[in-house]
Amino acid sequence: MVSVDIETFAHATEDPEKVLKSLKFILPEGILDEVKIKREELKGHYKNPIIIFRTAIRRKGLVRKVISHIAKILSEKDKKRIKSSFDRRLDPSGNLYLRFDKQEAYLGKAVLTESGDSIRVKIAFTSHPLELNKILGFCKEIGLVT
Repeated sequence: MVSVDIETFAHATEDPEKVLKSLKFILPEGILDEVKIKREELKGHYKNPIIIFRTAIRRKGLVRKVISHIAKILSEKDKKRIKSSFDRRLDPSGNLYLRFDKQEAYLGKAVLTESGDSIRVKIAFTSHPLELNKILGFCKEIGLVT
């Protein structure tokens, strides 16, 4: 694995600090001193304010910590869901995509969602050519899938 990118949006109807708290839930405790969460303020189609929160983790040890933390906070049901939809979540470049419910994350629960209004996690693997079984094996080893 090479990196983990995490991103979410705070819409005009949402409290940006609560949305930021949701994103921070996806990160393991103690890592916030080592990663930077960027805040970008934009205007929507109707001039409504939108804030994007993003972080990109590239250091190998930190990447592993983040993935292990995600595996730890996921339910067994969602781990099975990732496994059953693994081929759809992994693109040809070796990027694995997960989406978490923002409201649930704010409440301290990691729940996968298909909603666009979510916390998006992209885990980039290096495997050329793309070796699905090798990536799936790593995900099993770290506990991300069962």
